[in-house]
Amino acid sequence: FIQNHFDHVLINKRIQKKNYKVKENDLIEFVYPEPPTVHLVPEDLDLDIVYEDDYLIVVNKPAGLVVHPSKGHYTGTLVHGLLNKLNNFMDKVAEVDSEAIENGEISEGLSGCDQPEERNYLYRPGIVHRLDKETSGLLVVAKSLGIQRKLMVLFQKRQVEKEYIALVKGKIPLEGKFDDPIGRHPVHRKKYTIDRLGPNAKSALTYYKRIQYFEVYKGHQQKYSLVKIRLITGRTHQIRVHFAGNGHSVVGDLIYSKTNSPFEKRGMALCAKQLAFVHPATGEAMCFQIELPDYFKDMLSDLETGLHAESLE
Repeated sequence: FIQNHFDHVLINKRIQKKNYKVKENDLIEFVYPEPPTVHLVPEDLDLDIVYEDDYLIVVNKPAGLVVHPSKGHYTGTLVHGLLNKLNNFMDKVAEVDSEAIENGEISEGLSGCDQPEERNYLYRPGIVHRLDKETSGLLVVAKSLGIQRKLMVLFQKRQVEKEYIALVKGKIPLEGKFDDPIGRHPVHRKKYTIDRLGPNAKSALTYYKRIQYFEVYKGHQQKYSLVKIRLITGRTHQIRVHFAGNGHSVVGDLIYSKTNSPFEKRGMALCAKQLAFVHPATGEAMCFQIELPDYFKDMLSDLETGLHAESLE
């Protein structure tokens, strides 16, 4: 951490060189940089709206789009696009303050989000769950504070069904589950890892079923499995960590899988394909499904024909 923020470390009131050797009685101070001010302004983004009514909106998020402002992503998020599309969106759902959290009216956590710096409702109006930047698929967003609260309760009680499709490396069993606890990586703080002994690790449960298997021969045998995934918990990077930690990393995952293959650099083969829940206002059972994104379908097509092997040489 200190190495990455050495410009903010003062030794005897001065910034020293990195090879400076600390001496007895040195005064060491860390001046934490002020975070940039985030101004939520509407931005014209091309959003794929799957469903919309007076209470909520379901969006098909493309890979590469960040859901809400966070460190390093202060513009161009899904929230900015929603502000542009929905009239008075910010006025309706950004009325949250610390008193509401303290009174227990709203849980401080966000489903699938463990970072404390992201627990600021003014930066994520209407957002009750999220997808990683490189994951595509379905998200439900509230249009009012009341609906936001009710949706969050559904997620916290695990009454929302989320089904993902992923292409993973290797031949995975026909069906199974991963229940390894997940915690922050001890060295790479932006990564997570299977952590069975760490005091801060959190329980995580992932069910999967193999729906297609591919073998490609080009110099050597390569195996891939197309799997349907059902999440019970919503830990950060849960699917990616569980599959990578059990020897079947998600194809195209450049964080948890090492690859130089052009085939795998087209995009991450992970899509939130189905979302089901009871409508918080009407009580109606809602279920939404989408097609896989084009790059994902092209990857599957190339596997079926063996074309991707040509690009590996």
